[in-house]
Amino acid sequence: MNPAPTTHSTSISTFTTSRIAARPRVIPLYATSIPCRAKRPLFIHNNLPSKPYIRARVQEILEITPSASARSESPLTSEGESTDGEDEASNSARPQPRPIQPRPILIPRPLSVKDVKTAPWSEPLVTNYRFIARQAVDLYFDVKKTFLEQAAPMLAKAREHVESAIPQFSAHQRHWGADLLLKDQFKSKKDTLAAKTRREKEKREQEEEEEREKAQQGKQKRKSNTSAYTEKYNRDEAPSAGFMSDLHGAGDNTKKNASVTFNINAFRICTLNGLRCITVPTTSSSPPRYHHTERLPMVEHAFEAWPRIQPWIHDIDVIYRRTRYKVFFQRHKRIPINPMLGIHGELLIMHVGIKNSQNVVHTHSGDKKRAHDLAKRVAPHIACFQIQGRGLKPLIQL
Repeated sequence: MNPAPTTHSTSISTFTTSRIAARPRVIPLYATSIPCRAKRPLFIHNNLPSKPYIRARVQEILEITPSASARSESPLTSEGESTDGEDEASNSARPQPRPIQPRPILIPRPLSVKDVKTAPWSEPLVTNYRFIARQAVDLYFDVKKTFLEQAAPMLAKAREHVESAIPQFSAHQRHWGADLLLKDQFKSKKDTLAAKTRREKEKREQEEEEEREKAQQGKQKRKSNTSAYTEKYNRDEAPSAGFMSDLHGAGDNTKKNASVTFNINAFRICTLNGLRCITVPTTSSSPPRYHHTERLPMVEHAFEAWPRIQPWIHDIDVIYRRTRYKVFFQRHKRIPINPMLGIHGELLIMHVGIKNSQNVVHTHSGDKKRAHDLAKRVAPHIACFQIQGRGLKPLIQL
């Protein structure tokens, strides 16, 4: 029977559970150093070595040889038994490392190197390198072709010649060191030959021009001589009415005073000490082929200030190397000075003939070289006369 209800209240928990939460666990932590691998600089940050180095790789190559397990088993030999011969055979069957051939690392061409001038070589080395490359160019290259058109065998021999003489170039990639030197010397040789050809052409043109000038001068000379001879012949054979009306003495003087003008070669040394061959107008009472009459060279036409009047002109005779010359010079304080000879004004040197020591003739072979030496030797005498005004002999023997 149920008990009777009472007046006392009883508290009842709304949420009841039979599970209880576990106590938290304490996990101890310890300070532990974690190793970190140091970072190495990248290869692009490293500088290239000045000399090539050799890196050799050792690769283990396994050689397959018959081992103990592969040999035929004999029924009379137990599985655990072995002999000394078998041990030696097993030791010899082990794989042995075999080194491979060393492979050189080639040096590429730097981007800043365009030619020999920008190459990182010293001046003494460049001089020696160019001499070696010039020998290779002379031996194997064809000057009529360009560098790219050279035959491959000849180009290979030229590279080998340079690299055998300069061992450092053997480590260059694509032979860039040898090619730089070969291109430089090949261009130098072609430029030298082109300059030589140009000089020879200019020399030939100058000689042809001189020959044309001489031919023109000879033509004019023959023309002037022909006209002079014609005039003289007409005057002698068919005299005018006025001439016939004069006295015989006056007619003789007219014939005697008749003159012929022709040109004679001479050398002029200007104030800059430059030597030049010129022609001097000369008058004489006889044609040029006659040497018994006196000749008067009109040297006033040959000096630089012509056609103005040229006063203060003097002349002396000089004997140099058993040859007689006539030297004309000026004397005035306002005339420019020749710094090489130390005299004022210009010099005019003419050759004196052998038949008549008072007449000038055309220059002979070798006079151009002698004119410079003669001017240097006679300059002190002329300079002393230009300063003092006296003391100059009419004939000087050097």
